Amino acid sequence: MDTPLYDAIKEYNPSARFHMPGTSGETSISPLYLSANFDVTELDFSDNLLSATGVILESEKLTAKRYHSKHCLYFTSGATTALFTAILVAKDKVSSFYCLHTPHKSIINAFLLFGINYQIVDELPLNAEGIIVTTPDYYGKTISVKDIRREHPEAFIIVDEAHGAHFPYSSLLPKNVGAEADIVINGLHKTLPVFTGGAILRTEVEEYYQEAKEYRSKIHTTSPSYLTMCSMDYTQGYMTANGERLYKELKQKVDNLTLPQGFKKIPTDDFSRLVIEVPENTTGYAVSKAANKKGIYFELVESRLLVAILTPFNMDKLPLLEQLDSNPKAIKTKDLSKYIGTVAKQDIGLYPPGKVYIKKGEIIDAERIEMLQIEAERVFGLK
Repeated sequence: MDTPLYDAIKEYNPSARFHMPGTSGETSISPLYLSANFDVTELDFSDNLLSATGVILESEKLTAKRYHSKHCLYFTSGATTALFTAILVAKDKVSSFYCLHTPHKSIINAFLLFGINYQIVDELPLNAEGIIVTTPDYYGKTISVKDIRREHPEAFIIVDEAHGAHFPYSSLLPKNVGAEADIVINGLHKTLPVFTGGAILRTEVEEYYQEAKEYRSKIHTTSPSYLTMCSMDYTQGYMTANGERLYKELKQKVDNLTLPQGFKKIPTDDFSRLVIEVPENTTGYAVSKAANKKGIYFELVESRLLVAILTPFNMDKLPLLEQLDSNPKAIKTKDLSKYIGTVAKQDIGLYPPGKVYIKKGEIIDAERIEMLQIEAERVFGLK
């Protein structure tokens, strides 16, 4: 496998580590530290993420090639920092942004921090200068960015493709967004065997690449996680070699999955995003709580839906979903009814997944407050 960064760090076996981080590469402290030998810092062989010229740059180029992009930048502080970087690149080029449908809260935070005008819309106006599209969404649905580019040839388009990082590794999956967007963000850790925080920024434009590198050097932590970067590098090699076979096996298991009576599989564009509709006599929250007691946890839970991220590394657990309880006990909720009829002072939603359910300035209605009070511990923006 072509894994330059991983290979370089793997060979590092010094007599003594008198440098950061304080784990000193010691793996025997606890099972928690079994990968501590990969947790290094900027040394004469390990390159520097914020001004890469060696193995990190080589790894970024390999990843760009796999995603059919000209340029790629690594981030270890998540797609959030990558999105912030993309928005900063666009900031001096457009006066305002239109966010199609429901953007992640990190995008809204970037607009607020940088003082950028924005609107969340379900349809894009023809005169849109800046556009942010989220595809795929949390339910495995994709949007044609090519169609958006055709209708808005002069717009600066940023695509939050965080949940589509696995697409290049199987012909059975949707294709990644490419040159039709100005900048694309992928959150590798969301669907690939990458440690938390691993993300990339992709672009076809040399100018945007150079600007993104400059902004990354200013807002990214100066202590990037080599553990995360090594997992990004290794994943590129591993999934290039094995992804087609693994996702074919996963699809067969998904196709053969039989849910209990009353549960339905909702069609998606990405078969590895399993969306389940629960029986009419219960709620997704009640089913989820019952599943939690059996050690089964979902990515997203809503009133009528459960969303599961499926990977080649959890596919052997799929039969557990055939044991979902169709008649679970009702669950207690926190009373938030006092907010019904009030105006949202800021965006309100659930984290995870970071989805906004009530936009700033909207009147809070009973239906949405009922949903929020069931998952009150995950609510943000409601104070």
